[in-house]
Formats: sequence, C-alpha cells, structure tokens
Amino acid sequence: VTTAVQSLGWADSEFYSITLNKYWTDGYGQMHPLNGAEFKVVKMKLNESTGLLEEDSVLHDNIKVQTSGETIIGGLTVQNIYALYETKAPVGYVAKTEPYYFVLQKTSVDLSKVDSSYTIHRFTNGSNIWYDNEPATGSLEIQKTVEGIDATDFDASKISFTISPKVGNKDTYAL
Repeated sequence: VTTAVQSLGWADSEFYSITLNKYWTDGYGQMHPLNGAEFKVVKMKLNESTGLLEEDSVLHDNIKVQTSGETIIGGLTVQNIYALYETKAPVGYVAKTEPYYFVLQKTSVDLSKVDSSYTIHRFTNGSNIWYDNEPATGSLEIQKTVEGIDATDFDASKISFTISPKVGNKDTYAL
C-alpha cells in the first residue's frame, strides 16, 4: 500500500519569523509575561489518504522564552504547517500537552484536505502567537496536634495559619 504524503507548500527561499508571547491571565483579565518556558517547532506534512498531519522534521528545539515573555522563532517558510509544542512550563504553571498548529502564508493556503479535527492558525510574517498558561493548582491539608493541654480548655476556633512566600524563593512557603 502506497501512502501519499505531501508538504502543503512550494520551495521558498525566503525565511520568515513569528514572535511567541508567553503569558498568564490574572483574575482581572490582565495578561502578564511568563519566562522560563521551553518549546520546539516541528514542520508537519499531510497524509492525503487520511487527512492527518504527521511530523516531518524538528525545525527548532529548546526554544527558551526570554524574561520579557517573548521569543522570536525564525527560519520558517511560507505555506507549511508547523506544530508548536511546549516542552517545559514555567515553574508554578502547567504545560499544555496539545500542539499549537500554525501556517505562515503569503496567500491563502488550501487546508481542505486536512482532517477537520485540527485547528490551524493562519499568520503572516512578523505576526504574534499569544500562548497562555494556567497556574498549577493543588491543595494543602494542615493537621495541628496540641499536647499537654486539657482538651476541655482547648478552643480550636482560635487557631489560625498564615501561608506566605518565603523571601527570595517564590516556590517555598512558610507557615
């Protein structure tokens, strides 16, 4: 069985770039830049018999987001589909597991042969990808044991705890 696999574009000697903006949104809808994330970009190819995208080649690996929350991804050619994978989330945030598909286009790209389950974002040279992350969440259970006190004299409602970041280390907390 022969399976036809093709790139969606033609050979283009011009290289283009796109700016990746990494951020999180607070409870007031304000966007805040995030650094410390890492990504890779993979050029995809279309399997015409199934409509599915397959990895062709890794174009960039270990892309690191700068302190400003931005990084420029260059060396992209037009009319090709790329997958952006988050390989490492910033500390305290959850990495997205699904790829972000995009295509750079000079003219409209025909994506009609691509399976409809894919969301492919269309951009032009110099555009911005806005890539958000959700803070990691968890739970904390505290159990207080009091020794040496008569239980009849003990009022548990008067015990309180304050959790705050330890100075100089946002990942360590003190009670």
